[in-house]
Amino acid sequence: MIKWDPETHGVGIRELDEQHQRLAELINRIGEAINNGDDPESLRSLLDVLVQFSEFHFFTEEHYMAQYGYHGEASHRQGHHHLVDQLLTLRQDIATKDKADAQHIIDFLGYWLTQHILEMDRPLGYWLRAKGVK
Repeated sequence: MIKWDPETHGVGIRELDEQHQRLAELINRIGEAINNGDDPESLRSLLDVLVQFSEFHFFTEEHYMAQYGYHGEASHRQGHHHLVDQLLTLRQDIATKDKADAQHIIDFLGYWLTQHILEMDRPLGYWLRAKGVK
């Protein structure tokens, strides 16, 4: 479970922080579904929602990067594409995973989200705030 903390996970841009919090909620919902033994189709549906919202969020970040000329746009965008590819693979594999394997998926997603925020989105947040974005 991801325990959302604005001090730890916030980037200082309201729209992005709200979207990050929503991503954490979706990951937590998937974790709950796995722990509750939900059927693979329900898990795939939740992963579909996560993929769709992730793509929407990434579009938002990439729009900001392009609009304000962010110097790290190419590598940041590459990280987004890599995660979407991994999410789509997880969606395909979820039906064949047992509960322990599925928990590794949740651990990965939680780790990815927090690391991505700290390593990629925080610098973007600093950049955008310096450009006057709130």
